[in-house]
Amino acid sequence: MRISPTYLLLFSGILFFFSCIDEKNNQATNETEEEEIVSPITVTDSVKEFRISEIEFSCESPLLYTVNKKSENEYVFSQNKKNTEFHSFFSINNGSLSEITHQMPFILQQGNNVVLAFSCLPNGVSCKNKNSYFLKNYILGEDLGLFNEKQEHLFYYLPKDTVYAENVLLDFYLLNTVLNKNGNKVRATIDGMEFLIEKWATYNIEGLEEGIHTIRLELIDSEGNLIPGPFNDSGERKFVVLKKST
Repeated sequence: MRISPTYLLLFSGILFFFSCIDEKNNQATNETEEEEIVSPITVTDSVKEFRISEIEFSCESPLLYTVNKKSENEYVFSQNKKNTEFHSFFSINNGSLSEITHQMPFILQQGNNVVLAFSCLPNGVSCKNKNSYFLKNYILGEDLGLFNEKQEHLFYYLPKDTVYAENVLLDFYLLNTVLNKNGNKVRATIDGMEFLIEKWATYNIEGLEEGIHTIRLELIDSEGNLIPGPFNDSGERKFVVLKKST
């Protein structure tokens, strides 16, 4: 059977047309694959991870100083025992801490002056026993009676000021209360993250980045309510973390 040249020409044209379409589709597919391969993946968010771990220590040092009155509004710390292995610090109304030295004076302000002094190890860890601290409210002026020494109290201690990343201690002082799983706790909020502390101890905060950080300590009951007391909510405090010391 003879095939007309016209039909052959038409059939060839159809084959050529479909082959061009297929080649174009393959080219588009290859270009898409190449674009997917070279597309960059950018990670913009970093996860901040840190944890709190208890520091094991033994500290039985009694407070090495007594307080003596010098005038109506001035008192002094007098050293009554010598022990070069321990340091002592004090604060008034849970304000800035100062290291105690022999015959060191402190001046009272009008109203309540709640003086807390306690012994510490050389690394800053506070000694936590009944013989290691001194607490007294000195009232200047009218008898305000706003501070009850027998109530449950939390005093903020560490961290403060500037610290190195490998030595960020969390420490506080408790009076007339104990912490446990089913009772009172200390709620620590660090950079917005909450931790519930069920044991009075010194803790190490690991994994904090360099820069400014915030911390808040609160003494709470078993239901999470703040226990009344002038210092049981430390408020938000700031401290600066530096890179590891060399």
